[in-house]
Amino acid sequence: MRESFIFYRSFYESIKELNDKQQYELYKAIMEYQFDNKENELEGITKAIFTLVKPQLEANNKRYENGRKGGAPIGNQNAKKTTKKQPKNNLETTKKQPNNNENVNVNENDNENNNVNDNKLKIYYKDNELNDLFVEFLQLRKKLKAVNSERAIKLLQNQLSKYDDAIKKEMINQSIVNSWKSVYEIKQKKETMSEKLRREIQEAEEEERRANEKN
Repeated sequence: MRESFIFYRSFYESIKELNDKQQYELYKAIMEYQFDNKENELEGITKAIFTLVKPQLEANNKRYENGRKGGAPIGNQNAKKTTKKQPKNNLETTKKQPNNNENVNVNENDNENNNVNDNKLKIYYKDNELNDLFVEFLQLRKKLKAVNSERAIKLLQNQLSKYDDAIKKEMINQSIVNSWKSVYEIKQKKETMSEKLRREIQEAEEEERRANEKN
């Protein structure tokens, strides 16, 4: 037979708002439910409060019953006593194996970085801006898997040699923007309507000026 149970302050705060008769009915219902496992018939507000309290009472009862069982079965306790941590047999024999895969790509990466640095150090043109653009273009070619051999670079310079430095810069910029491996002649832009109108007005004004001079 159960001799005690937990009575929470929240129970008290809820019950003290009732009148004396309702309080007695509710206190009695809680005591009989806990000590005698008997659920009384309640009505109205007392039934509502008991319904709210009942889940907590049932949870406490469950914990009480579990405690009476005395914990884990004896068989499991013995198993815990006899279980020992087994030593690993291969601790002494295990050795650190050499990593044959270390630095597999070191040489390849170093070569690529060296090539890029070599290109940066070389002077291809006296104009610094032009030279920087050309070096940037060579780096782009490398990313595009194009080979920057001495012959390839010479051919690129020969293609650019036909033009002045300003056009060279435009051609290189054009290749960089479009991710091209080579350089190409700048195509003439089509004349826009505003440019065409401006040119026609200028021509008309020039003709008018000449006509006035003759008169």
